[in-house]
Amino acid sequence: MLAGVAMAQDLRVSPEVALEFSGFPENPQFPGQRDGAVGALIATGDVTWRRGDRNWQAVIEPYLRYDSWDSDRSYGDLRRAYLRYFGDGWTTCSAIWAGPVGISDRSPNIIYDDRDQARSPVTPFYDDVFLGTRITWDDIDDTELWAVAILDVNGGGARYRLGYQRGLFEQKLLGLELRAIDAQDDPLLRAAERDSRLLIRWTRFFEPGVAT
Repeated sequence: MLAGVAMAQDLRVSPEVALEFSGFPENPQFPGQRDGAVGALIATGDVTWRRGDRNWQAVIEPYLRYDSWDSDRSYGDLRRAYLRYFGDGWTTCSAIWAGPVGISDRSPNIIYDDRDQARSPVTPFYDDVFLGTRITWDDIDDTELWAVAILDVNGGGARYRLGYQRGLFEQKLLGLELRAIDAQDDPLLRAAERDSRLLIRWTRFFEPGVAT
């Protein structure tokens, strides 16, 4: 309600689901780790609300993941949430973002927090050099090719990612990604040195549902 006049409000839901499979070519390094392949079912999507005068917009992106092997890796998360105001020639946004750190499907759980560097846990991502490129084709199939290298300046270890995705038929997307780990003398990467994997993800998008 604004100035005594009721205005239409739009609520748009854009869901998607994905099936993800990770295949590990090497035997597990530790007891209790999964050998072979791991599967997961993922449900996510945007929920967007916009007021009738188009000045206010709110967006949330929930994320649910069911792991076929490890119940501790089945979780729900809020990937992003924000409230935005569109003014006359300016915009302000109040946002929060939450998302898990990407780790191997069979590595021990890793926890990160916001303590200062002297007190924070040691991670394999400290003092690294990141190199990456992404090539996007100008087509209707959302074709992309990307390559990433994360190089450890001190221990000499490295992580590599090479991926490709392309739309298949209508509202479906197939993605392939190779993730390789070269631990060398990095003691933190040695715990995951056998976790190189091939990841296959099939995603199905759905037509947005709109309520006014």
